[in-house]
Amino acid sequence: MIAFDAEYTSLDPKNMRLVSFALVPIRDDVIKINQSIYVIVSQKSTGPSAKIHGIVGNMGIEEEEALSILYKHIVGNTLIVFTTIDIQFLKRVFGKKIKGLKYIDIAKWYLNYMSKKSWTELELQKGLSLETVVKNLGIDITNYIFHNSLLDAIHTALIYLKLKKLGIQMKEEKV
Repeated sequence: MIAFDAEYTSLDPKNMRLVSFALVPIRDDVIKINQSIYVIVSQKSTGPSAKIHGIVGNMGIEEEEALSILYKHIVGNTLIVFTTIDIQFLKRVFGKKIKGLKYIDIAKWYLNYMSKKSWTELELQKGLSLETVVKNLGIDITNYIFHNSLLDAIHTALIYLKLKKLGIQMKEEKV
């Protein structure tokens, strides 16, 4: 299993371009941070999203090379993602090549878990940021910066393990 997070030029699945991504392996319920991959992608412009993730212009490698690295590491693995926007992006850029790729959307399972705790739908929707979920689950985020794909992937992995420890049976879905 691999926790996956990415930053994009926008949140529009049809037009978003990859700015950075991270892959953090999880084996035997241990997060393998030392085996993580973090890639920054060179884009002509990252637009207003640069204010969120801090990545501008040509800071990284070419997009084609980055996508090749990403593809090589996701094929045959189950991805752990926080919401399906990353899956929508992967479907758009890789198409049929990733048909059957498995993933677990931890935001979905978090909402399922919290809905059993008598939270209202409005409270649940307001609280569906990675930062809020991490705090609600009691995961230590001291001095943590959000919207960095490596750090967000690590916290995605931590959320997955916390939900698993709470007894949540998270089912894999296929692309």
